[in-house]
Amino acid sequence: MASLHLAGKQSCCMTRSKDPRCPTWQLANQTSPAQCWLGFGTDCDARNGKPTSISVSRAQRLMHGSVRVFKSLMGVKINNLYSLGNFKEGTQALSIERCRDWCYSDIACDYWQFSNTDGCFVDAPMLSTLDGEQTSKQVQYPLTTDGGMSVGTAEASSMIAGEYIQHFCPPLQPPALNSDDDHNEPMKKSSGLTWLLLESVLALLLLVACAAFVYFFCVRRKMKTTGRRRAAADGDEEPLMSRAERGG
Repeated sequence: MASLHLAGKQSCCMTRSKDPRCPTWQLANQTSPAQCWLGFGTDCDARNGKPTSISVSRAQRLMHGSVRVFKSLMGVKINNLYSLGNFKEGTQALSIERCRDWCYSDIACDYWQFSNTDGCFVDAPMLSTLDGEQTSKQVQYPLTTDGGMSVGTAEASSMIAGEYIQHFCPPLQPPALNSDDDHNEPMKKSSGLTWLLLESVLALLLLVACAAFVYFFCVRRKMKTTGRRRAAADGDEEPLMSRAERGG
């Protein structure tokens, strides 16, 4: 792993999580200031035979994106994988998980295998080719049984776990709604005010409609009735006057 001089654990963590090319980070605090180490993490359990040589306060192995498994690689031997060997601690089942996770966290790793005799093997071109100096020490592409892999050998039979995988970027997911009551409280208050305003407007419209009904169907009707009575009264006086004139 390589050391970077960064200001504190937060900078170390943020730098690591945003760089998909580096699968691991650790913050060693035996120095002042603390040192941030980034890299593949090939000897994390034994630390090159010096487990107490550094003091690590925080560390992570991260997987960027997702992984699709194409095929199980039990019972076959993929040539030119990089050997991580047998892990010094934990059960065999845990060692298989560590081997798998190592490959899952490296976006350049397409194959991983675990042998019950020789331990973990991973597809790591930078390590197996010594940073490109030995180009022949990389997995054949496209992979064939003619030099790329072997079946029926003792090494192939020792492979009790392994996968052929593909790294990919999953589609973006919409952010999940926060169900926290404190977060939803402003929305609840806003909805309450909106409904209160709407109810007030509806009540005002109903009041106006009632007033219009009273005016048009009560006041106007009364005015028409009064007018008719006056007209009728005027019509009755004329004959009476005519009869008086006739009598005179």
